Amino acid sequence: MKIRFLQIVASSAVWICCHAPAGVASVAPKWEQLQGTNSALLEQVERDYTHDIAPDISVNVGQMQVSKISKSNSQVLYLVNTRLPGKDPNNNPSCGQVGCLFYGYVKQNNSFIQVLNGYINDFQVMNAPPTIEASRVKNHLPCLRLADSKQQTNELCYNGKVYQPERHLK
Repeated sequence: MKIRFLQIVASSAVWICCHAPAGVASVAPKWEQLQGTNSALLEQVERDYTHDIAPDISVNVGQMQVSKISKSNSQVLYLVNTRLPGKDPNNNPSCGQVGCLFYGYVKQNNSFIQVLNGYINDFQVMNAPPTIEASRVKNHLPCLRLADSKQQTNELCYNGKVYQPERHLK
């Protein structure tokens, strides 16, 4: 397996968790199947996935989940979870000990540019579903907050080229 990913999380269970502006209620992520979105995004994910995981593994990329994350005055981040719904993570080629592979894209003209490529442990603790919100805007894209089961939080922000860990919050 080709490894060129930014490792985003350590061994602890981490959820994607970003905070809305003060006074705004948290909104659960709105995930939809990738096959129901823009065909150019679907084609880009298929190319990236085939390159990153293995060209000889047959996967229906359209079954992957995508969430459109944005805040006012920001571009939309198309966050793609490559873990196939209903499939055991141990049998999913894009999942490992540190989580599953996530991609992030921004739309540029009629194509999509990858700005995030890394593993995030999004496995849910029972009765504690993750929420996705934008914590703030940096370089025209929302930052993402990653909170683990020990109430520790890390933040990923766009540096103008890619998302990278920015700071550790308690």
